[in-house]
Amino acid sequence: MADFHQEGIITTLHSLYEAFDQDEYLEGLEKKLVDYASHLNICLLLPCLYSELQNPQVLDPIVNDISQVEYLHSIVVALGGADYAQFQEARRYFSRLQTDKRDLKIVWVDGPGVQEILNRIREKDIATGVAGKGQSAWVALGYILGHEQADVIALHDCDIVTYNRLLLGRLIEPVANPNNDFEFCKGYYARISPSERAMKGRVTRLFVVPFVDAMMKIMRERGFNELENFPFIQAWVNTACPMIDEDARAECFEESAATRIERIAILLEFFLDWIGAHFETLPSAICPAAR
Repeated sequence: MADFHQEGIITTLHSLYEAFDQDEYLEGLEKKLVDYASHLNICLLLPCLYSELQNPQVLDPIVNDISQVEYLHSIVVALGGADYAQFQEARRYFSRLQTDKRDLKIVWVDGPGVQEILNRIREKDIATGVAGKGQSAWVALGYILGHEQADVIALHDCDIVTYNRLLLGRLIEPVANPNNDFEFCKGYYARISPSERAMKGRVTRLFVVPFVDAMMKIMRERGFNELENFPFIQAWVNTACPMIDEDARAECFEESAATRIERIAILLEFFLDWIGAHFETLPSAICPAAR
């Protein structure tokens, strides 16, 4: 069966618009999102390293596209790897995203205020992760959720070469649409570098797929088949994930590499603990990397 087939609990929303007028599709999509935004506050979170400001051929098109969007209530930039002067430079650069109807905040992750909070957390023997976009994203999420003014939080990186407004709109629409009842929505795109003419996604190919294949085999033997219903296993760790919590707040985020690796490590530790509790020895299905 072609990819149009839907199976199990995972719904796949394909890029069927590519067969039609994409400009017309984008116009209709953004009109719907503007309508949803009259009832929901949609926030965009951008984890960004200062070094990415030095790559304007990638960042400028992203910021220009976002500046044309009318359905965002607020934008939060989680800035990492920046001193005070670079923080001020970033404030000036991203200022074009602020309008009368859209708020803009820059969270200076390396600033004294945030670092004081992280140090206080570490004093309680709570891990805060390593510095990078993953840590910046979680710090900024805490800031956004603490203000309790966002109903939908969308997150994506600032180094997507193939970025356009369709990517952002399609990432948010399944969660923001009041007619849907999705708890998760993950975007995915080809991990191919046009400039380097190389295929990316080494973590997926060399670790995640063998690990998940082993996990699916073991879970199948225990009567759990949900993972087998996910047709794009690479999207499981590589792409955007909106989530609705008990307060009906939603977040959708394009995870950074650091966040993905940390989540994989936590999942691996949990899974091996589960295996240890159910088997006297590790099953042969566990690949050497997972051991």
